[in-house]
Amino acid sequence: MFDLFAIFTKGGILLWHYQQHAAVSVVRVVNELISQVILLERFHLATFSLGQLLLKFKLDNNFELIFVIAYQKIAKLMEIDRLIENLFSEFRNLFAERLKTKAYFDAISFDTIFKPILKAYEIENSNSISSNRTMKTFTESKKFSKLSETQKEKTISALEHKESNSNETIDETLNLIDSNSYPEDTSHIQTSFPRAIQGDRVGGARRGRGRSKNHVESKKIVPKKHIKVGRTWDGQISQVEKESLNYNKEDGPPDQTIDVASYVDPVTAVGGMRGDLSGIDTMKESDTKPTPKVSRFMSMLGGLTGSKPVGKDRLIPVLEAVKEHLITKNVAAEIAENLCASVGEQVEGRTLSTFTTVRSVVQQSLRDSLSQILMPRRNINVLREIITKRKTVAKPYVITFCGVNGVGKSTSLAKVCFWLLENDFRVLIAACDTFRSGAIEQLLTHTKCLQSLYPGKEGSQRVTLYSNKTNKDASSVATEGILIGIRDGYDVIMVDTAGRMQDNQPLMQALGKLIHRNTPDLVLFVGEALVGNEGVDQLQKFNQSLIDYSFAYGDSVKSSLIDGILLTKFDTIDDKVGAAISMTYATGHPIIFVGTGQMYTDLKSFSPESVMNALLK
Repeated sequence: MFDLFAIFTKGGILLWHYQQHAAVSVVRVVNELISQVILLERFHLATFSLGQLLLKFKLDNNFELIFVIAYQKIAKLMEIDRLIENLFSEFRNLFAERLKTKAYFDAISFDTIFKPILKAYEIENSNSISSNRTMKTFTESKKFSKLSETQKEKTISALEHKESNSNETIDETLNLIDSNSYPEDTSHIQTSFPRAIQGDRVGGARRGRGRSKNHVESKKIVPKKHIKVGRTWDGQISQVEKESLNYNKEDGPPDQTIDVASYVDPVTAVGGMRGDLSGIDTMKESDTKPTPKVSRFMSMLGGLTGSKPVGKDRLIPVLEAVKEHLITKNVAAEIAENLCASVGEQVEGRTLSTFTTVRSVVQQSLRDSLSQILMPRRNINVLREIITKRKTVAKPYVITFCGVNGVGKSTSLAKVCFWLLENDFRVLIAACDTFRSGAIEQLLTHTKCLQSLYPGKEGSQRVTLYSNKTNKDASSVATEGILIGIRDGYDVIMVDTAGRMQDNQPLMQALGKLIHRNTPDLVLFVGEALVGNEGVDQLQKFNQSLIDYSFAYGDSVKSSLIDGILLTKFDTIDDKVGAAISMTYATGHPIIFVGTGQMYTDLKSFSPESVMNALLK
């Protein structure tokens, strides 16, 4: 039934374990749980999947212990939480003195107590499975328990109203059947109905004939004289049409002048973004006064003092307030709930000293969880990586921008390009958006603007745009651009891709082909800071699609994943920075750049500390 039982400390010291099958490695189970759950602050998870096993665990915050049970996914087990609680209580009561002194390396004999409890559970579980279970109502379901208190009240009232209306309808139907109130003679219905229709038709026809003459006379249209044009029978383009499409003539339309001031201040901006980007600052002077909701949240925390273990009944209202506060900050509802559950798992059962309040503990636990979430798994320093690659392999650093439609990929690409030009790099932009009309022209406008700000030497531009309008294969265009960049000695290749929805399989397959074929050094997902749940869905499906289609092309998972996030429109959200938490929590990808406006200089680096302050204020 069960494959493994284990008790270990948060530091990884194994105190006791019971193994029923030798095929299940206790070391592997403990290490995976520590690396994938404990270190990532994912204590809210009810279970953790490890191959064919499911891991169920419980924390003891007083003694810093973790109890884990491993069993097969196909096993039907009931009331596992109660079993864990019973075993954990027995273990703590029996070895409380050792745990207080942290005598972890003394021999522990727990088998004599463990086996009778396990035997009783197995009998009870088999009886529970064999007995019939009634279907739960919606108010008893897990989905209902995840709702907020306000949503629960509305749902209950709606269900009661629906039930009362249903009962009234049934009563009215029964009364109607009992009254036998059927018409005795229904012949008049059959005779009068066609007459009424016939009368309406006659009157309508007469009225129609009466006004049709005036109606036609009042709307007489004088036909224009038709000029016959010779038809081209072979379907070939005519000479006149060729001339109208030729823009290479000397008397053709002149190039439009680029308004550089609409993108950047050419006087003060040039030379002001050398080195690393400055971080975002979401805290303002007007933000020092807490809002009413935050004040209520803080007062609820302040009312809970130490002096005794923190129980679940004392934490529920506090965590509910934290959840609502996070949702108002644009954190996705599911992620806000998971985050609160993780904080609750860390605080529950902890005995505080007399001068320690639950408020300070919850605040610190929430801040630690957010810090762990926002901590990047891969430390990406773009400037350093460009210089390192140029010195080691003498090839350009390739950055690919991807995302859904309308989030500002091309504008963000131009901002990053401006920053790289500020740091004395030569940049080639590969226009691989072969789908959207005007995509190449938009990049051409940005390129001309940047060329006017950073004019290169004769025959050697600082920034160049490469495009191929005759080639509709984006991966081939990117390959051509990279080869030209290598030939001409560019430092950075920036690949602009077409916007695509995350459910569009052909376009996602084309993106997977582009990444597999060209192996960029950095793949950036461009998303909006305005969205919550939708942004998480976009990022997750983009990442999963890249993995799936890269497997189809024979690529590995590591080289297929999105490397980082560029959040746009960050200046429009004030302190509602929840999208940053949602995207990072759901995928683990770091936020590298943040767009704060339309100008080239409106590009910042991501600051986890600033986001946490805005989220917790």
